[in-house]
Amino acid sequence: MSPQPYVFPESPSPQLKVVQDYIKFFSAFDLEKLGTLISDNLVHKIVPESLGVPNRTKAEILAFLAHMRGMFNGKPLEITVYDINEGVGKIWLHGKIAEPLDGEGVYLFEFGVGPDALKITSFTEFADSKRYLELAQRLLPTN
Repeated sequence: MSPQPYVFPESPSPQLKVVQDYIKFFSAFDLEKLGTLISDNLVHKIVPESLGVPNRTKAEILAFLAHMRGMFNGKPLEITVYDINEGVGKIWLHGKIAEPLDGEGVYLFEFGVGPDALKITSFTEFADSKRYLELAQRLLPTN
């Protein structure tokens, strides 16, 4: 049995609102709006480190998402949030991404939010190693 989807509060904290908007714009591949929520010095990490994935910058993550948007012909991602835990400057999100990724992957994300709570400064993705490697073969651009 799947967990029940998380219901965002009607009046989220400013940092939770930033993450809520990030999910909305990410799932729709609205890169212009997404870019306004990400600090210029964003660090995106995928762990465990044994996967060997280098950290990405804001420009690199937006370029990757543009690549994905093209692969899926702009079809939005189906994202379900199951739980959110909020601390000072940090939000942890447990959720899944299903279509159009051919099956579903369950994820844990940690968002770092700047002191003004208006921009995401760090984004750590705790990946299922096997699933990540399978998706990387399909999704990562080849040079």
